[in-house]
Order: sequence, then C-alpha cells, then structure tokens
Amino acid sequence: MSTYSWLKVKTSPPVMRTAPSNTTAVDGQSNVRIHCQASGAPKPNVTWFFDGDVLEPKSGIEFTEEGDLIINNVRENVGGKYVCVRANEAGEAKGSAWLNILVKTKIVVPPMDTRVTLGHVANLPCRYTSAPSVEVHTKWYHDGVSVDRRSPQVSIRNDGTLTIEQVRATDAGTYTCEVLSEGGNDTRTAYLEIMDLPYPPKLVVAEKEPSVPKSAKISWTKNFDGNSPVTRYIVFKREVPPSGIENDLGLNWVVALTNVSALSSSVVISDLRPSTGYQFKVAAVNDVGEGPPSEPSEILVLPQEAPSGPPQGLVGSSRSNSEIMIQWEQPLEEDINGILKGYMVRYRLSGYKGSQWYHSNITKDTQRNYLITGLITWKDYEIQVAAYNIKGVGVYSPSIKVKTKEGIPLAPPRNVTTRVLSSTSVLVEWKPPHPWMINGINQGYKVQAWRKHPDNSSAPQMSVRVAPSPYPDANESTTVKNLDKFTEYYITVLCFTHPGDGKRSEPILIKTLEDVPDEVSNLRFDEVSDRHVRVSWSAPEKQNGILKGYTLSYRKNNTSQYIRTPMVHNLTADVTSLSIDNLTALTYYTFEVYAWTSVGPGKPITATIRSSVEPVKPEPPTRLAVSNIQPFSVVLQFTPGFDGNASIDSWIVQARVSRSSSWEQVYKTSAPLTNTLTVENLVPYTEYSLRLIAANVAGQSEPSLPSLTFQTLQADPSHPPHNMTLRAMSPSEIGVRWIPLQQHEWYGAPHGYLIRYRSLGCGCPFSESFVNSVTANSYQLEQLEEFAVYEIKMVAVNDVGTSEETPVAIERTRESVPSAGPSIVNATATSSTTIVVEWSTVPKMDQNGILEGYKVVYAGRNLKPEEKIIENNATFATTLTELKKFYQYTVQVKAFTRLGDGVPSTPHALVQTLEDVPGPPSDVSFPDVSFTYARIKWEEPEDPNGIITAYDVTYHLTDNSNQNFTIEFGPYERTYGAENLKPESNYLFLVRAKTRLGWGQELRAPVYTTNNRERPTPPSKPMISTSQITSSSILFTWNPGRDGFAPIRYYSVQYSEESGDWHDVPERIDYSATSHTVRELKPFTLYKFRIQATNDIGASGWSDESESARTKPAAPTHFPLDIKVIPITRTSVQVEWTPLSPDDWSGDQEHGGYLIKYRQTTDIPTPFDAQKAELNDVMAKSIVLNDLQRDTNYEIIVTAFNLQGESPPSPLYTVYVGEAVPTGTPRNIPRHCRILDGN
Repeated sequence: MSTYSWLKVKTSPPVMRTAPSNTTAVDGQSNVRIHCQASGAPKPNVTWFFDGDVLEPKSGIEFTEEGDLIINNVRENVGGKYVCVRANEAGEAKGSAWLNILVKTKIVVPPMDTRVTLGHVANLPCRYTSAPSVEVHTKWYHDGVSVDRRSPQVSIRNDGTLTIEQVRATDAGTYTCEVLSEGGNDTRTAYLEIMDLPYPPKLVVAEKEPSVPKSAKISWTKNFDGNSPVTRYIVFKREVPPSGIENDLGLNWVVALTNVSALSSSVVISDLRPSTGYQFKVAAVNDVGEGPPSEPSEILVLPQEAPSGPPQGLVGSSRSNSEIMIQWEQPLEEDINGILKGYMVRYRLSGYKGSQWYHSNITKDTQRNYLITGLITWKDYEIQVAAYNIKGVGVYSPSIKVKTKEGIPLAPPRNVTTRVLSSTSVLVEWKPPHPWMINGINQGYKVQAWRKHPDNSSAPQMSVRVAPSPYPDANESTTVKNLDKFTEYYITVLCFTHPGDGKRSEPILIKTLEDVPDEVSNLRFDEVSDRHVRVSWSAPEKQNGILKGYTLSYRKNNTSQYIRTPMVHNLTADVTSLSIDNLTALTYYTFEVYAWTSVGPGKPITATIRSSVEPVKPEPPTRLAVSNIQPFSVVLQFTPGFDGNASIDSWIVQARVSRSSSWEQVYKTSAPLTNTLTVENLVPYTEYSLRLIAANVAGQSEPSLPSLTFQTLQADPSHPPHNMTLRAMSPSEIGVRWIPLQQHEWYGAPHGYLIRYRSLGCGCPFSESFVNSVTANSYQLEQLEEFAVYEIKMVAVNDVGTSEETPVAIERTRESVPSAGPSIVNATATSSTTIVVEWSTVPKMDQNGILEGYKVVYAGRNLKPEEKIIENNATFATTLTELKKFYQYTVQVKAFTRLGDGVPSTPHALVQTLEDVPGPPSDVSFPDVSFTYARIKWEEPEDPNGIITAYDVTYHLTDNSNQNFTIEFGPYERTYGAENLKPESNYLFLVRAKTRLGWGQELRAPVYTTNNRERPTPPSKPMISTSQITSSSILFTWNPGRDGFAPIRYYSVQYSEESGDWHDVPERIDYSATSHTVRELKPFTLYKFRIQATNDIGASGWSDESESARTKPAAPTHFPLDIKVIPITRTSVQVEWTPLSPDDWSGDQEHGGYLIKYRQTTDIPTPFDAQKAELNDVMAKSIVLNDLQRDTNYEIIVTAFNLQGESPPSPLYTVYVGEAVPTGTPRNIPRHCRILDGN
C-alpha cells in the first residue's frame, strides 16, 4: 500500500540585521568587535575580508555565531577596511566598515628622580606619544597640588617638560605628570631633590697629637650635607702669633689636606713647625662643590723641639796655619722649631780613622761666624755646625772640608855637609826634612853664609836659594860662590814654605882657601932729593891669606924706552917702607910695589916720580873740547897741565847738568900720558857741562874751566814701567796699572807706553794698544775674549825706540755667558714622540767661563719653545719626550755658566717625529638633523700624526650598540648623511681617521633626531672652590643647562679683572667638563667668571657671573731696576736701585723688603746666601756694605721679597773693593780757575 504526501520548503536570502560600522580603537586595546548579524533561510554563513584578503580565524581573530568579528590585542597593523559577506543558497548580503586604530596616548620620556643644585634649572621631562588627531592635555602636580603655570619661575613646554628656573629649597618634593586624551591617559611621578653646598662643619677643635711629633689632631662635628652626600673634607691651616692676630683679613690660609674621607670627623696633620701658633678650619665638599669653611679653631701652639734642619750655606776658609774661619746662615725657618739659643760647631781631622770631634759652643743666636783656633798646620779638617734651642742640639750640617794654611818647617834639613872648593866657593850638601815636619809645600832651601855665629839680630853675608828636588828624600846640593877669600864662614841650611823660613841647621864653620893678596894701599914718596927717595905703603885691605912679604922694584924712565932691568927689593911682611939711594938727578923713575902670600904675588901698584923734585899737586888741564857725542858717552879732548913732578895717576871728570848748580863725578880713569878721554856713563838726552881734574901721588889739581854745554843724544828709554799690575774689570776688559817713568828716565823725547797682549798659549802675534800720555799710570784693555787668560807686557816709547819689556804678567778676564753654542748639534727622531739630541762641546774660546751644563731648546710650529736642562757639562746627549707625533721641530743647544745662558747653537737642527696612528677628528658637528636624518661633518684631526689615508663613521642607537652601521671614506671626504633613522631617538656617531700605521682614536659625537633643535640654555652660575685658589689660578665648577636637543660641543669662558671688561679665555673646554681652572692670572687680583655653551645650532647666552674671588698674594714679580754699585771706601761699597712700584709687590707690600746678596769672586764661588743684607723697607733705595775684604772682586745681586718669597734675582754686578771714587767736589778753587771736563 502506498501513501504519498507533499512538503513544501520556504527559502529566503540573507538580510542584514546589524551591519558593520566604522569603528575606532586604541593601539593596545584588549579587543574590538565589528558586528555583522543577518537573517535568512537557510541561515547565512559568514566570510570576512581585510583589505581584500579573506580573513581566517587564528590567534587574536575570532568569529561569533552571530557573525561578528572580534580582534584581540589591538595593534596599529590591524587598522583598515573590513568586509563582511553573509550568504546562503538564496543569495548574499554584504557590509563593510573601517577600523581606525588610534596611537595610544602614553608618556614615553617620564620624569625621573632628579637632584638639582640650588639656583640652577630643573628640567622634568614628560614627553608623550599620541595620535596626531587626538588632543592631549598635560597637567603637573607638586605634592598633589597643581603647578601654577602663571609663576615666572615655572614653564611647561610643548613636549610636556616642566622647567623650574632658579630652583629653591621649597621646590623640592614629588612631581606628577598627567596626560589626558581620547587616545588614553597616563601618569608618571618623580621626586625633585634640591642640592646645596654643604654647611660648614661645626665645633672645630685642634689639639696636640702626642703620638706623632710635630702634629695636631683636628676634629669637627658634621653638618647638613646639602642633600648631596659629602665626598670629602678640606682642612685649612695658617700660622699665627701665639698671642693672636689683629685685623684678620682672612689671608695666609693654605690647604693642609685636600682629600679627607667623608666618613671621618677628625684627622691628624703632621709636619707642623714647633713653637708656632696654628689655626685650622674645615670645609665639606659634595657633588655641588666646596662649601664655606668653618669658623677657625682656637689657636694651638706646638711645643718647641730641637731644630730639625741644619744651618744653611756653611763655608770656611783658612786664616792661618792654625785657624779656620767659618760662616753660615740660620736653618730654614720651618726647621728652627723654637727660639734659637745658639750654635754648636764641631770639627775633627779629616781622613783619620776614629778621629775625635772637638766642640765649640756659640751662645749667641745672631752670630753667624766663628774662628776655630789651635788647629794643626797644613791639615784637612771636617767641620759641621748645628743650631740648638732649649730642647737640644739639632741636625748637623753636611761636612765641609777646609785645610789650614801652610806653616813654616819645624825641622831643618838633615845631614848637612860642606866641602871648600876654592878661595871663593864651598859645596854644601844635605837631605830634606822629614815630610811631616815641612808643614806645607816645600818651596826650596836657603843656603846661608855668616861671618859671625848666626843669630836673629843679623843677616847672612850670602844667601843662595835652591829649588827642591821633585823626588822625595833626594840628596840636595849647591855651590855657594863669591865668598871672601881666606875667610871663616858659618854655613847653615833651611827649608822654606810660602809663609816663611823654617829652622836653620846647626852652623858649620868653614874657611875659604888662601889666594893672592889685593894691591897695597897708600903708596907715597917722601924725602925726595937728587939721589934719594923714601917709598912707603900700607898692607893690602884684603890680604886673602898670610902675607909672606913685599916686592918693590923701580927703573929709570928713558925718552926712547924703559930701562929693561929694574932694581928689585924683596922685603919681609913687616917692612912697609924702603929708602932708595944712588938715583940720578932730575930723572923720572917708575916704582912698582906688590904683596905676596904662599899662593903667589898679588896685583902690583905703579907710580912715576922725578928725582930731585918733591912731587906737588898737578895743574888743571886746559882747552877742554867735546866731540863725538853719543847717548851715553862723549870724547873729551884737553891740554894737560903741569904734572906736579909725578906721573898723573888718574883723570877725574865732573859733570853739571842743566838746571843744576852742583858738580858730580861721572867718570874716572888712569891714563897718565893721554890728552883724550872717552867719558862714559852719561845719561842720554841730557844737557851737560864737563870739567877735568888731574891727580898724582901728591893729590888732585883744581878743576879745569867748564867745557861748552852740550846735549847727549837720545837712546831707548832706560827701563820699562815698574810694578805693572793687572786686574780684570769685566768679561772683556782688563785694567793695567804701572808706575810711570820719571823725566830723566825717558832718555829722549817721550811718546807714551805700548801695551802688548795676547791669549796665553795661542802662539799668535801680540796685539798692541798705545797709551799716548807720558804721565798715565793706568789703561783699560777692551774687547777681549771672555774668561780668557791673557799674557800682557809693556814698554816705554820715545823718539828713538822702546825700552826693554816688562816681565810678562798673567790675568784672566771675568766670567761671562757663552758667546756661541755647540758647533755640532744632531737631532734624530727615534719614535713618534721622542727625539735624541746629541751635541759637541762649545768651542773653548766661546765658553767664556766654567760651563755648568746645557739647555736644549726645542719648538714645534705654532708651539711655545720649551727647554730641557742638563746640569752637567760632561753630558752631550739627551732624549726629548712627550713630543707631538709626526711634527716638525727645531732644536738648538746652548750652554750656561753661573752668570746665565749663552748663545744658542746655529743653524737650527730640523727634525720630524715619526708617523703614528692619528688623533680623533676635530670640529665634529651635525649641521642638518631631522626626525629620520642626520648629517655629520668633521675636519682633519688636530693631531694627524701622519698622512691621513681614510676616515670611517660608525653609528648606532645610544641604547643599542648591537646594530652598528659603518661607512668608510677617502681622505678628502669629511661629511656623511645618515638616513632612515628612528625619530626622536638618541644616536651615537663614532668618527676616526687612519694613517698608514692604522686607525686612530675615535671621536664620539651624540645626536638626537628631531626637528626641534635649538641653541642651548646657559650653564649655571660658576661656583668657585675656595681651596683651589692660588696666586695665579682659580678653579670653578658649573652645571650644564639644557642642550636644546643638540648635544653640547664645547664651553667658552670669559673673565673680568677688578670688575673691568670681559676677556676671553682662548681655549675651548671639553663638552663633558663641569669644572675648569683658569691659569696665568695676576696675584692678589679680583676676578669674576662666566660660561657659555655651544652646540651645533650656536652658542647659548652667558651664564650668570660668578661671585668675585681674589687670587692669593705672591712673591714680587721682578727685581729692582737701575741697580748701581759704587765703591765708597777701600772696604765698602754702596748699592743703589729704584724701589718697586706698589703693583710689583703682588699683593703683599706690607711685608716687603730688599735682599742684597754678595760673595767674593772665585773660580769656585760660595753660595750667595752666605753673605747678605736685608732691608725691611719697600721704599729703601740704597745700602752700604761694610767690612769687605780689600783688593777683592765681589759679585752682588739684589732681590725683592715678601712673605710669599723672593723675586727673580737681578743680573750679577761685579765690583772691585780696594779703590774708591772721590765722594766730594774740589774745594778752595781760586776764582780765576774753572774745572774742565775730564774728557
């Protein structure tokens, strides 16, 4: 059976009940729902499309049963067009909507807990991100209270940053930044802490520290740290009178300790001066700077201690063979440790093992010299001096070694023997005294011959000097000659040293040998008749032996010839007269008489008489005539007068010079039959009249009539100038003095004096200087070589010639600075920073003194010259270090003496240091910056250190160095533009250069990508650190201002002096610095400072001025000027100068004065501090130095001083003490006279 029925199904197309609609969501929202609900039969399915692509369910994408789309964890990338399709077999329905994703408003640079210094600028950032279309509101709250935007101190920038100018203590607290917008709200909180300088520590107490000598314990109570932890403490000290100070201006404080731990509240300060009052104060330091110091402690007076340092400048010199004079200066002020009571001198023989010290106590603290007596002759002594006070004797000075002067030998020569050699000579032999008995340097021996037994009241008849043998203990000998014949002598020998003669040896009696006698004396003739005469005589004055007899002979004179056979009578020694008979009347006879000893006959004496006639005095000659005139002689012709019946024994010539009325004997001769005489021994260039006297056995005739006046011819001067002495006047001048010739000594028309001189040992011809004055007694040789030894001699000059030369005298010109540098200078680069310099010595003729060392002067292009000092004249090489790399230098070497620097060597040695890797590039900047772009620009390194071959630039996000971008460039490309950078992000660029030796140091340059760069704001007001103020520098600190989104490249500083105009400090200060020291300031001068920051956009304004700060006083800037040194007596000089102006005292005129230092000029000079005079008067202009040693050159320098120290010394002035200039004008000048210019 079949049954049928009909079912009719109804269908309908989809119909949207809730179609998709445009929807807005916030980035980061948890989910968003887009509706797409439809009805239809059968039930429509759903398909979603996103930007044309079918959207499948996946993580974060959901489809509801109703057909809605749910997107979880909304992000910006899900924004776009969404299409929904609902379809069934009956049809389909579509709907679309846009999903707009808004950027969530959020704070991306929140405020951070910040610490800002009082008075500086506080910047609290609150930078946010949001959709451009969303309006955002920023609000700030301080401790829950809305910040008042109307306050001039407060401003909120467009990026949300809160700026508070000149923050105060009340600005500290919690700050909240709130941003409100349709894109969301955000809130951040930070704490602002206001930092101040730390407050002064309290209750500073100073007390003695018994466990540490010369120290004090300083304690204090800590105070408020200024909201910045104390990092350290600074302790100041000053010396004060134990009784306290008046008119305290706060001066003279010095830093005792600069780095005391912040955890400490006490510290021990050592190395203080005993017996000195001190005050202390303490300052705390935090990150802001140095706080004000505390109130000074009570005065602490340390007890005395024995001096801790020796007296200064100990020098000594021997005064005699048993005395040494020493001089010294007191110990350094810091070493006295109390009130000086005196000095202890100790001395002992030097070089003797275990030698005992001898002590002398000097009880006057003002005494600075002492004469040590009772010393051993010619011995080296070791001498020391120590100061003492009530606590005991201090440190002894380093030993000086001084030798006592020579003495006279204490013993005579040994083993003296004699041997008579002849009637006039004796040989003497001996050995020297034992060396330890000589007491000095053996200068030789004196062999003396005495007629009587020697004593100290008479002088020896003969003394012979004998030079000592160079060999020790050698046999010495000499022959004493020219003794009297057949005479007894006492022979002695002594040794002598420079001070004098030693002991004589025991006298040895000798007698010279016999010899022939001298001629008999007083021959005369009596009882003369036709056939008889009596001849008598006396014994010889010097018999030279034992007389054995006499011989008398006579013979008749014949006109044609003598009778050859004389009559001879030999007589005994007791017969001194004889009568002769049987003579022929009126006949001339010649008689001869001589004595004889056992050695032989002596010299005969002869006379002629005429028998029958008694001899009478002769008549004077007549008709005198002068011819053949010479400088020293003339020929005198005459007619003899009556001979007085006896032969003329002698002719006597007398002379009278012009302008004289007296006659003097000038010549005598024996020539009986002559009528012509050559008169000798006359003085040249002299007018004479002569007269003649004849003499026979009866006597002398009357003088003849004078000859006509005549003048002898000229001759060379009689002798050179006497007593020529030399004295160095300067490095190029020697003064020559002499005794001029008298008028009669010139032997002619005088011209002057010729001085001849040359360097000792040069072998060159003598140079000459002529003195055109016959009365001159001094002359100054000029333009001589410095510190050179000259040999000098001189002659007198007249019309016809020169005198003999004086003995050569030696003198050295004074020391000077070298006139040339080393002749050879080589410079060799050994690395990129070192150069080895080698040189030869200065030529001898250019040294001009004793070289004390060398100075190597080197300078690079545009660099200040520098010096390296080598204080050793035997060193001829050095290494210059820390030089610029691959840099050209010029090198010169100059020598110096104690008087100063010499001339540098020429030509310059040119050398270049070796190549190296370069320094960082310079002048980096970013001229173009945007959100996504930055162009960097740089210049060649300031120190290329070679030839640049390449550059490279590396950059990365500052907080992400893992992703670097590096680009390399050629040597001439110096800019690069980086693209596709992340907006508003901090990047770090690193730039470096390359030479052939490799890559150099990189330069780090930060940049911030933004379109809103601007100039920086000024840095904060500079804060001056009191403890870092010196006489020439001041250190200050600052906090940077806002950088204007362009990093700071450098800072500039200006200073104002005494509230005057502003001046630039030339150097640029590194961008990372927050402190700087300005140097080369004037002492005791008021300064203010201000700072300016510069970034890539430009310079900020200037900061507020710092507080005024005064540099500390300093030593005087220079020595007194216009110095003159004038001898006023033979033992004193006056030193004059122009006083310093008030500005030259560098702020301490109250304690100023002048110091005059002087010393004797020697080859090894003593320290200048050994002799000095002090004047505590800033207006003083002169001083007299008394009690100087005569005939001595002195060197003098003058300095100015105050409590801070001494000025540089003046140039060295040399003066000779021993001659003085007239100190007054001539007096009692007649009115008709006038004083002429001395020139």
